Amino acid sequence: MRKFSIIYLVFFLGCRHQNAFTKILTKSNKNCHWARKTIDDQGKYSYLNSNVQFSIDGDFIYFISDDEHKKGNGYVMDEAPTTGYTWTFSEKDSTFTIGSGLIYKVIKYSPDTILMEGKGYKGRFALIRILESGTVKKESN
Repeated sequence: MRKFSIIYLVFFLGCRHQNAFTKILTKSNKNCHWARKTIDDQGKYSYLNSNVQFSIDGDFIYFISDDEHKKGNGYVMDEAPTTGYTWTFSEKDSTFTIGSGLIYKVIKYSPDTILMEGKGYKGRFALIRILESGTVKKESN
């Protein structure tokens, strides 16, 4: 009985609840990236010359690219790639934090688009899922 209790405890503690937002954000991570965009007052999207890949463990990699359809090169600071950065999402208030400075309120999301507003600063933003082949990733339900 004690052995069963230990196995159950390890299994229970090892399982991490994955909300719908996290599943969308991290699905097919190796095959796609998210293009970062701003949205102006007329609803026009503008690419921010950067893409992001999010992992299920809360890390992300930031890429610089002139073309949103190409992942680009990992951002380099002091000769080290930008691995080790973290992201979080709070289901309670829909706060999405990327790294130490980008804090958003998620307004709406689907498998290929995440719409956000700056939290504590003005602006509307979007993440658009892009397949590595260069097409927007559409998923069927």
